Amino acid sequence: MACSSRGDEGSTKTPKAAASRAERAVGYSPMDGSAFAREVARLALGKRMPDGVYVHIEALPALPEEIRSAVDAARSLARLDESAFQVIKLALRGRKLSFLAYPRFFDEAFPTLTASWVVDLAAGTVTSRAYAAEGNPPILHRKELLLPLDHTLRGELAAEVERSSRCRSRTSLKWQEIPKSLAKG
Repeated sequence: MACSSRGDEGSTKTPKAAASRAERAVGYSPMDGSAFAREVARLALGKRMPDGVYVHIEALPALPEEIRSAVDAARSLARLDESAFQVIKLALRGRKLSFLAYPRFFDEAFPTLTASWVVDLAAGTVTSRAYAAEGNPPILHRKELLLPLDHTLRGELAAEVERSSRCRSRTSLKWQEIPKSLAKG
């Protein structure tokens, strides 16, 4: 279920005013959307996707100060505790950040997403969504890429994902062979 809220609930002020207050509260000096996107595009770490760069919270200290400030402002606007999420998506367009909860990040080869919060710093809005475990929640692939380059578990996680992928591929091939054998009969 998705819900959307303004960063300053109960206020009659504009969303941009709410965003401004949240940004000032954490000492964030907002940059425009294109400057934010340039900073994100320059990152030397994280998992790059067409719409953004994903990083684990343990990579935060390695991010430029401007991006860390934007993360703090967005977390403040969303009213999130630091333990609520493990992954941050930094958008390549606008000043949007997503906080993604993968509570079993280090425990599963392909952890499932349990909740997300999309924060638009320019508009001052937060959209949240919870993912039911019994449904079909998104899973995280190549999670080792989200960690800092010098993280002690990065190599181990990459090997774990590789082993799991090979096992899954063999299983998939067996399932592909079953219809062929039935067709012959």
